[in-house]
Amino acid sequence: NEVMGDWAGKAWEGWKDYAGAVVGRARGLLIGTDAATDVEARSEAHRLALERSRGEDFRDLEDLRFCIVQRARCGWVWVFHGNRIPMATVDRERVYRYVIRQHDELLRDQNFTVLYVQTGASYEENSPGLVWLGEKLGAVDEVILRSVSRLIILHPDWHLWSCCQILGSGLLHSLWAKTAFFLRVELLPGDVFGDNGVDLPEAVMDHDRELEGNVLSDFYVDGGTLSKAAEPQ
Repeated sequence: NEVMGDWAGKAWEGWKDYAGAVVGRARGLLIGTDAATDVEARSEAHRLALERSRGEDFRDLEDLRFCIVQRARCGWVWVFHGNRIPMATVDRERVYRYVIRQHDELLRDQNFTVLYVQTGASYEENSPGLVWLGEKLGAVDEVILRSVSRLIILHPDWHLWSCCQILGSGLLHSLWAKTAFFLRVELLPGDVFGDNGVDLPEAVMDHDRELEGNVLSDFYVDGGTLSKAAEPQ
């Protein structure tokens, strides 16, 4: 039926992305690099990408508002919206250069929290994807990664959550130890959301209200099925 076909399509796109991330991780383990050389190479690659970004016009990406710097009680919060990045059509390298330039202009020499909002993201249309995410986090200057106080992932689906659990630091690098998943907005740390916290779009809040009756719907688990399973036989 249509629902099953939609689920199968999402599953295929998600696991295809996961397989690519696993292959990339395995290749990195087999080849291996000297730690000091790797850090130096990443720093130089980051410098070159940032230098190139200074001559680019990113107004079209700014209009998408997929990454926004906000102020909360915890300090600076860099908010990313997975469903606002048309990864199927944009130049991904250009997206990366835009992100690192925004950091350089607004967050350089600052400690900050990263909030990644997965609400409504689709692997076949607009989600960054694990392959790209792992590749680019591996290219970011380690100085920037050390500046991230924590990585918060809101509304993860089953694919993102399970793959992160399996790949861990192979995907998120040094950020993995700072990563926390939250299924509901109301569970977010009080210094991030709430009074004097970050502003989230109404679509995110609407989705969160839908989760009140079934917090696992993003994991494609039907609430009615859970209720029946809990009934005494």
